[in-house]
Amino acid sequence: MVNTLFAVAALCMTSVLLCKVLERYAREQAVMLTIGTAAGGLLLLLTMLEPLLTQIHQLFQVAGLPDTYIAVLWKALGICYVTQLAGDVCRDSREEALCSVVHMAGKIALMVQALPLIRGLMSMISEVLG
Repeated sequence: MVNTLFAVAALCMTSVLLCKVLERYAREQAVMLTIGTAAGGLLLLLTMLEPLLTQIHQLFQVAGLPDTYIAVLWKALGICYVTQLAGDVCRDSREEALCSVVHMAGKIALMVQALPLIRGLMSMISEVLG
């Protein structure tokens, strides 16, 4: 796991150096290198997520929570990661307006994903009060 972390760090640091050189001559290629490196780094990090995902799934099972709740959690995590990465790429490309749009879309998607949890919470509250 630590080896993967060091590999991702080395990949990103090397990419930063190359991007700084490329920015002077070809800004578009520097952005493409950033996007490619981010995608490659995320693929490497996926190997680190498997043990964590297994542990969280076991915790949900022990707690007796429905599988729909854990599905909402995974989707919300995915939305957060994708939103952060896309927003950072837009910001690095000096496109602040696009970054804002990506962040707003992420927030809306999170709210849509949270609706089943809110519905379940409201039904629990009504059972307790009623």
